[in-house]
Amino acid sequence: MSRAVTSLAIWITLIIALATAAHAADTGTAIARLKSFGGSCEGCNLAGRQLTNASLVGAQFSGASFIGADLRGSRFKGSDLSKADFSKADLRGADILGSDFESADFNGANLSGIVAKGSNFEDANFNGARLEAATFIGSNLESARLAGADLSHTTLTGVNFEMVDARGSDFSYSALLGANLEKAIFRGARFIYSRLDGANLANARMDGANLSHASMVKTWIGGTDLSQVTGLTQDQIDRACANAQTRLPPAVKPHICPRAWVH
Repeated sequence: MSRAVTSLAIWITLIIALATAAHAADTGTAIARLKSFGGSCEGCNLAGRQLTNASLVGAQFSGASFIGADLRGSRFKGSDLSKADFSKADLRGADILGSDFESADFNGANLSGIVAKGSNFEDANFNGARLEAATFIGSNLESARLAGADLSHTTLTGVNFEMVDARGSDFSYSALLGANLEKAIFRGARFIYSRLDGANLANARMDGANLSHASMVKTWIGGTDLSQVTGLTQDQIDRACANAQTRLPPAVKPHICPRAWVH
C-alpha cells in the first residue's frame, strides 16, 4: 500500500473516531472507545483532540502535533513519535513500550502515572511537566530537559539520565535504582527520601540540591561536587563511594573506594 493511501486511511479512521466522540459529547453519553492507529502520518495535526485510550502500534507519527490533546490511558508500542509535540497534553496513565520519542516536546504536559519501558526520550523536553508516580524502566533520557518537573514518587530503574538538565525538579520519594546520572544538572533539585542506591552520580552538578534522608547505598559520587548540597550526612556518605575528586561539606568525610566496589 502506498504511503499516500496509508495516510488517507489513517485520516478516515481519525475522522470517524472524532465524529463519534463528538456525537457522544452532544448526547451527553460517556462511551469508552479504543481508537487504534498504525501506518504513517508524519506531521499530522491532532492538537486538542480527544484521543483517550488510543492505541498506536507500529505507527509513524514523527513530527505530529498533539498539543493539548487528551491521551489519557493511551498505548504506544513500537511507534516513532520523534519530534512530536505533546506540550500541555494529558497523557496520564499512558503505557509506552519500545517507542521512540527523541526530541519530542512534553513541555507542561501531564504524564502522571505513565509506564515507559525500553523507550527512547533522548533530548526530549519535559520542562515543567508532571511526572509524579511515573515508571521508567530501561529507558533512555540522555540530554533530556526536565527543569522544574515533578518527578516525585517515580520509579526510574536502570534509566539513562546522562547530561539531563533537571534543575529545580522534584525527585522526592522516588527510586533511581542503578540509574546513570553522570554529568547531569540537578541544581536546586529535591531528592528528599529518594533512593539513589547503585546510581552513578559522577560529575553531576548538585549545588543547592536537597538530599535529606536520601538512601545512597553504593552510589558512585566520584568527581561530584556535593559541597553545596543540603541534608547530607556522614552516614549517607559512608554508604556511598567517593574518590579523591569528590567534594563534600566541611563536616563530612569521604568514603573512598574503587569504582569496582559499586557493582
